[in-house]
Amino acid sequence: MEAGYYGRGPMRGVFVPKDEALAYALERCGVSLTNPDAPEHEEFKAMLEEWLLSDDWKEWTEEDEYERESCLRQGYIA
Repeated sequence: MEAGYYGRGPMRGVFVPKDEALAYALERCGVSLTNPDAPEHEEFKAMLEEWLLSDDWKEWTEEDEYERESCLRQGYIA
C-alpha cells in the first residue's frame, strides 16, 4: 500500500495519496492559492491538509502495513 490517507466513516473507501493530499484539501474547501510558493502559505497549506484529513481519515505510511488487518476490521479501509 502506498502512503496516504484512507477514509473512514462517511469517507470510507476513498484513498488520497500523500503527494495529492494538499490538492485534494484545496479542492474540497474551494480554495485557490494565488502564489503557492509564498512563505506565508507554507503554514496555511500544512494546516489545511491536517485539518481536512484528520477526523474521517486514517493516515497511512508504507511502514504501517502491519496495521492493515486492524484497519480493515475497524472500517478505515474497504
